[in-house]
Amino acid sequence: MGPYLKIVSLQNSLWLASDRKVFRFRYINEERKVLDILVDTCQFQRALDYVRDDPEKYDMILDIYAEHMFTTNKEEFIKSVKIFAHFTSHFEAMALRFVECGDLKALKIFLVGCHSTLSQRV
Repeated sequence: MGPYLKIVSLQNSLWLASDRKVFRFRYINEERKVLDILVDTCQFQRALDYVRDDPEKYDMILDIYAEHMFTTNKEEFIKSVKIFAHFTSHFEAMALRFVECGDLKALKIFLVGCHSTLSQRV
């Protein structure tokens, strides 16, 4: 008789049974690992789609994405500035960063974006 193989998934466990042995594989918090992989491979849009329903993780991924665009891609520099404008916690550091790099256009876009974000919250 050939090998018997059955796979069952129950409560964060994957059970694999053959004619001679039974194996149990547990998976815990796989979402975190998926996000780490997507961010490490610079697949930011997929990561944002993955966490769309979790505002805290969405903001975290968006912040990492904006930082990546700011430091590596000069064509998307202005887009990163607009994203940074949505994070008031970075206000002083980001404003100083734009002043130090001498890009007054980016600083203006950042300040206008911060102002509109704060106006929407009030």
